[in-house]
Amino acid sequence: MAFTELNRFAPEVLEGQLALVNGNQPNVLNVMFYPFEDSEYQTVKAGEAVKLQQGKSLTPLVKHNEDIGSYPPIGVVLVNQKKDTFKAGDMVEVACRGSIVYLRTRDPIHRGDSYRNIGTSLDEGDAGEIIRVSIGGIL
Repeated sequence: MAFTELNRFAPEVLEGQLALVNGNQPNVLNVMFYPFEDSEYQTVKAGEAVKLQQGKSLTPLVKHNEDIGSYPPIGVVLVNQKKDTFKAGDMVEVACRGSIVYLRTRDPIHRGDSYRNIGTSLDEGDAGEIIRVSIGGIL
């Protein structure tokens, strides 16, 4: 796994980690990752967006945001210190609307720009940097 030591004095920020800034009440939902069997997106990682999936379940079902379908993303998968990749049937925590999450940029981004249709950038960053993003999902 690519995680840092848990007992470090100043741990680094991880992609998919909640940014607990003053006054932020994170909106976190526990869901089950449940892609279709014929989907090419059979796993999901922290920092990746997910959207609702069809199916009957007491727990909300989600699939990878890049998978085919017209639903908008509901949020971003949060980092888990025990597991870095989730597969079908795994429970995951998803940061939904109003949460602020650290995410890695693909391209340079400015404060206030849309971040991959997931939310709004709160920081400026070059490609590959980790910035704070306010999630704007549907829940």
